[in-house]
Order: sequence, then structure tokens, then C-alpha cells
Amino acid sequence: MVKWDPSPDPSVPFVQAETCRLNTDILNEDSTEKPTPHHIYVDNDMMADIRRRMPMTLATATYAISTVVGVPMTHLRSCAIALDKWLNLIVSHNLIMSGLVFNTRTMTVDVTGEYRQDVLRLIDDN
Repeated sequence: MVKWDPSPDPSVPFVQAETCRLNTDILNEDSTEKPTPHHIYVDNDMMADIRRRMPMTLATATYAISTVVGVPMTHLRSCAIALDKWLNLIVSHNLIMSGLVFNTRTMTVDVTGEYRQDVLRLIDDN
């Protein structure tokens, strides 16, 4: 169900991420790879990884959700996993979530035009 960004824009410069207390590096001191951190809030999972590891990262997120809410059995009950989010997901350096545009190449967060218009409409209505 997951789609991959078919052709990342080569003109967008790669920006080396700075380490912080939450994201130190993807390698241990002995050069083995660290597990991918997941930052779960409400019903979303914010994660980042290198492209080669992303299929396993997504698989672990799905496994974790199924462990908490149960394995999907749509013949018995509604699926607890929001399949519309999976169907709309495009794995890329550029992701729109909750009206924000996260760009991991330029290390920026922006607001979508639609979100901006919704906020202005709310302000005008009050």
C-alpha cells in the first residue's frame, strides 16, 4: 500500500542533520546500526530513517500498532489502522502532516496554503 517518492528533486540540497538528545545518530560506537526511534502521539507515528531501512521501519510501526489495537480482522470489526493514511502516504523527504510540511532535506517546517486559508477563515468568522 505504501508509495515511494519516485524521483526526489535532485535540485533540493541535502542538509546534514544536527544530532540532538533525541536523535543522536543511526550508528552505535561499534558502527552497528541503531534501531529507528518512533515518536508516537495520539494515533500518529513520526519516524525518520534512511531509504534502505524504511520498509522495515514501516513494518515495525505496523507491528506495534497491531500489538496495541489487535491484528486487523475486518470480517469481525472495523480496522483500527487508518488505511486511508497508508493509502495516501508517499515516503519522501517532503511530508505533509496535520497541515505542516516537513522537509528533511532543507530541514524546514512550513504551513500548507490550505491550512493557512483555514486559519484565516476561522479568524474572519470570529
